[in-house]
Amino acid sequence: AALVITAVAAVFGIHVREHLKPRGFEVPGSSSERARELVARASGTDPGNSVLALVRLPALYGTPSARRTVADVEARLRRDPAVVTVLDAASTPNPAMIGRDRRSAYLVAALRPLDDKQQEDAGKRLLAVFAGNRSVTLGGNPVANHEISTTIENDLRRAELLAVPLIVLLSFFLFRGFVASLLAPLAGGITILVSFFLLRELASVTSLSIYALNLVTGLSLGLSIDWSLLLLSRYREERARTDNLRL
Repeated sequence: AALVITAVAAVFGIHVREHLKPRGFEVPGSSSERARELVARASGTDPGNSVLALVRLPALYGTPSARRTVADVEARLRRDPAVVTVLDAASTPNPAMIGRDRRSAYLVAALRPLDDKQQEDAGKRLLAVFAGNRSVTLGGNPVANHEISTTIENDLRRAELLAVPLIVLLSFFLFRGFVASLLAPLAGGITILVSFFLLRELASVTSLSIYALNLVTGLSLGLSIDWSLLLLSRYREERARTDNLRL
């Protein structure tokens, strides 16, 4: 039964990251959330999720080469379907959007109201557009959300690759047996897969933050080690007192 449940959970829970939200910092019904909705309805843009582009200019701001660089970046930003408008120092006008040395400036790409997944996809697309362009650095919530999700996924994969062999090695010295040493990582793996499946099912009912993956992985491994230590310690205590004890 445990193997069947784990197999089903692995199939449906392995892609749980795609169903979790990259943010989860807003409080529904709060004053700031209502103000954001009012601005979005009035302007057609989401005031809390703009993409910022810091542009390093080849010459002083206002020169022909600098204007061509800014215009090229602005045109690339406008081509994305999520971008409603692009603001710069000339269209605002806002002198604070120009660097003090006049060798850099930033643009604001205002996005239309999108859900978390669409915002993350927009940030991913814009990062791909300017990939390899050292004169442009992108920021803002959509870009940060994509980078946070990618970092969490990579960190989890790295943690699992490091943690499982380390747990097996430590368990071998603690439990003094190869079979017993497999108990903790086996229980941890089963717990993680089943928890991922449960998170995916919960995500279809309510909004869950992607940070739940880190918590589930850490708690699953830690509690599995504790459970294994408790189980084997109690078994060995009873075995020492009872000669005919059988598993």
